[in-house]
Amino acid sequence: MPVTTALVFEALSQLGARSYVPPADVRRYLMPSILPHDPAAMSRDCLYVCPLSDAIAYDAAFPGCHYVCIDDGCDLPPRGSIVLPSSASVEHTFARLAEEFTRIGHWEAELHAAVVRGCDYQQMVDLAEPILSNIIVVMDGSFAQLAITRNHQTDDWLLSQFLEHGYHSEEVLRSFREAGFFDAYSKEFGIVVNAVGRLCRYATAGRWYRSHGVPQVSTVMICNARGLSKAEVDLFQIFTDAFSLCVSLHQQRQTEGYHAYDSLLLDLLQETITDPAVVGGRAKCFGLTSQGTYDVYKIVFQDTARLAVGRMVHSLSEILPRSLVVAPDFDVVVLNRYKLEMAEQQSVSNLAAMRPLLENHNAHCGVSGLFYNLTDLRKAAVQASCALIMGGKLVGTRNFWRLPEKGLAHYEHKRDDLIYRYLDVLPYQLIEFGQRATFDLFWSNPYVQIVERLMKRDEKSHGVYSYAQLLYAWLLTERCATKAAELLCMNRGTVLYHVRKIAELTDLSLDDPSTRFGLLLAFHLVELRATGATG
Repeated sequence: MPVTTALVFEALSQLGARSYVPPADVRRYLMPSILPHDPAAMSRDCLYVCPLSDAIAYDAAFPGCHYVCIDDGCDLPPRGSIVLPSSASVEHTFARLAEEFTRIGHWEAELHAAVVRGCDYQQMVDLAEPILSNIIVVMDGSFAQLAITRNHQTDDWLLSQFLEHGYHSEEVLRSFREAGFFDAYSKEFGIVVNAVGRLCRYATAGRWYRSHGVPQVSTVMICNARGLSKAEVDLFQIFTDAFSLCVSLHQQRQTEGYHAYDSLLLDLLQETITDPAVVGGRAKCFGLTSQGTYDVYKIVFQDTARLAVGRMVHSLSEILPRSLVVAPDFDVVVLNRYKLEMAEQQSVSNLAAMRPLLENHNAHCGVSGLFYNLTDLRKAAVQASCALIMGGKLVGTRNFWRLPEKGLAHYEHKRDDLIYRYLDVLPYQLIEFGQRATFDLFWSNPYVQIVERLMKRDEKSHGVYSYAQLLYAWLLTERCATKAAELLCMNRGTVLYHVRKIAELTDLSLDDPSTRFGLLLAFHLVELRATGATG
């Protein structure tokens, strides 16, 4: 393993070393070496030990190499040199560096040999302990402990809580999110360094290992024993590079059922398989049939909480044991299977069970319509995405005919600020698609004009009743005066009276199904305009 400039400097720091290596020119060296007789035989992969005067001369003949120099009174050490006081000797310094290179090289070889032997995560951490004196913690995607340095003591409350419970709580994850930890890890695929005191008492360095772009396992070094120097980060880099191979092998050794499950849904989502016979054959592995009653949930995170996707997947698997869960690209996709006659009831139950989880993770869920063939999984996932987009636009837009939330929830789901159903937003989506090409036609629609006229009348009127609100409630309840009266907190006779007045005012036959459909569509269009989504 090449040894870094920082590791070399730390090994020599007690000898009074001074570094002249520019920050932009740090390197990894294969080995230390005494200067050769011929400068042309030099290599930039070697670190040369010599008197300072020799380093200056050789650098002039073959620039770009790095040196550990013994000060012999010369000025202007070459760029890329570490200078020791004159009390040091070339022989002793070379021996010290050779020992350090051997120590680190032997350690790296041990780590890789352990990977080849199939060591588990704890055994890898055990090998790290003699070199990395700080605490190392390994967690899965749900922030549960997989391995930890055996001989540890801590006075940090966060680590103490983690050790006591074996996982990070929702409260701690929320603190991570607010502190920006997740944002850094979601953008960086290497080591992320966190300063002292942000949450943990000590500085930390961490790295996530991903599968299909989704975080699966993490290693975190808590610098409780030795500070987080550049040398310590470089040692941690050696460990995490070897550990990544260990993670890859462990993922390969997971059950075939898991991989088939994961790959089946991903293949269906990407439409890499479309043959019904192939789909049906692979689906049998999980007790699925190509023909059945299904829907899809798509869950997205609203902020930098995406790194907690592993926790979400784990929790969903417990809450929805009959469902299949995958997490491509930090979004969660859930395939639900139902008995045909109980699909609606089971879906409502699933969503109710999920709601606290969505709240804790600051996540929203889109729900597809039912579908009956697994080959339509991708279409259903697109529906769930559309529900998320359009549902997010519609939340909180009603200004003109606002009905009591409690009563309205019985008739509409789209007021929900966490869960959006595709069937609820479908009319708005159809309008949005249509008006892109025929905007003027949509707005010259006579039903839109009637709705707008009623709204203007309500604005000017000092009466108690809003005709727009009353008409909408009456249409929404499918002309049931009793239910409309409940929504509007008035009596049934008053509703019927004003419906007749609206019919006279608009000169419409409200008994005509086409008229009622046109009016409901007009309400949807006016609402959509309030979101700013129309042309």
